[in-house]
Amino acid sequence: MDDLKQCMDCKDWFPATEEYFYMQSNGYLRARCKICYRKYKKKYYKPKSMPPRICRACGEEFTPGRWQAKKQYCDKPECQEEKDRNHRKKIKEYDRQYHIKNRKRRTYTNIAIKASLNGLFCQRCERLGRKTPLRGNDKYNCKRCQKLIGTIFAINPDGTLI
Repeated sequence: MDDLKQCMDCKDWFPATEEYFYMQSNGYLRARCKICYRKYKKKYYKPKSMPPRICRACGEEFTPGRWQAKKQYCDKPECQEEKDRNHRKKIKEYDRQYHIKNRKRRTYTNIAIKASLNGLFCQRCERLGRKTPLRGNDKYNCKRCQKLIGTIFAINPDGTLI
């Protein structure tokens, strides 16, 4: 026979199974039976009633859903279009302010692009290397890549690469 468990509210004894008790997230059964737990939830956890709000587009009152406390527009299609237009305006204004604020960064990026066209970037790791373009036998423009290549290739006593 199954183990019995006593409900802490009604003091009745029930089999310790999920048929009579809810399972907690830690894997144990709750202390209240399902009936008492439902009563407890109704008594202490009342759903919040949302006050009516005024739509920003049409000006009519609407009641937002339970999880929509910050909703500012009603569900009419024309109000949703107005919401989308305002959202696009905000994004456009944010982008404009961002570009004004980060103008120096953008000009540095343009300089870096020009430098890569002139050969100032390393061909291997694409980092900014020397201040002068590549010449002659130089394959890589940064010291890091030249050292790395030097350690990968070893030279035999007869002068050939391994």
